[in-house]
Amino acid sequence: MDIELLFQTLLKLYVMLLLGFVLAKVRILDEHSNRSLSQMVVSVTYPLMLLYSMAGQPGERSTALIVLGGGFVFYLVMIAVAKIAARLLRVPEEKRREFECLMVFGNTGFVGAPLAQSFYGNAAFYEITLLNFAYYFLYNTYAVKLLSP
Repeated sequence: MDIELLFQTLLKLYVMLLLGFVLAKVRILDEHSNRSLSQMVVSVTYPLMLLYSMAGQPGERSTALIVLGGGFVFYLVMIAVAKIAARLLRVPEEKRREFECLMVFGNTGFVGAPLAQSFYGNAAFYEITLLNFAYYFLYNTYAVKLLSP
């Protein structure tokens, strides 16, 4: 692993975070602009990065389906592991749902994807996105249902 490349990538991410913090403190960014920027990242930037990473990728569709299926298997196993861990650690019943979600649904997309892309190129971003499809699907179905009152 190239430590310098890791440092450069993390430095870029932290500079962007710091810039957002400073812009919010001096009131250039407000709640409305934060929502708009977040919506732009989720709806425009991330999908465009996916399309860019897919352009000209060698490989068969069956490989993509295996990676996609592997993502679902991984997250379904993680859900089972989280349920078992919550019982073994004796997490109180009223906190168990939040505990399980926190164990399963970490921030793998907006930090993990840029790191993987910087280390391994566009093919890695494509494969990370395929793996994360299961994450987003289960997060927007299972986690929302689990956390609903």
